[in-house]
Amino acid sequence: MASFAVGYISTSVPLNLLLATHLARIAGPAAAIAFSIVTGIGGLAALIANPLGGRFADRTTAWFGCRRTWILTGGLGAAILLLAMVFTTQVWEVALAWALIVVLVSFQQAAKCALAADQIAPSAGESSPA
Repeated sequence: MASFAVGYISTSVPLNLLLATHLARIAGPAAAIAFSIVTGIGGLAALIANPLGGRFADRTTAWFGCRRTWILTGGLGAAILLLAMVFTTQVWEVALAWALIVVLVSFQQAAKCALAADQIAPSAGESSPA
């Protein structure tokens, strides 16, 4: 459960603090509208990316492991994009970067959700016939 809290914190802190401050600097008086657009695009991206992330994690055959590959890629990619967000100067750049961050975190979360089910043996839930 701690990993889900980390995933939530990794998106909520930048969203509520950094993204709002950055858009206020870029968009000025239209910052509230820009924030609505950016978060709306990010929400739509997450809605699409979460099931796709689970599907990709199920079918990945990397040597590093099907789940660990997406957990690592999602986390590192999102961290790099958060750092790159400093260099955005237009609202559309922020919207694109935020959508990509949300997609990467969604892929990471989808892989983490399936990780618990992978730890249970397939025959563990079966009962013997009477």
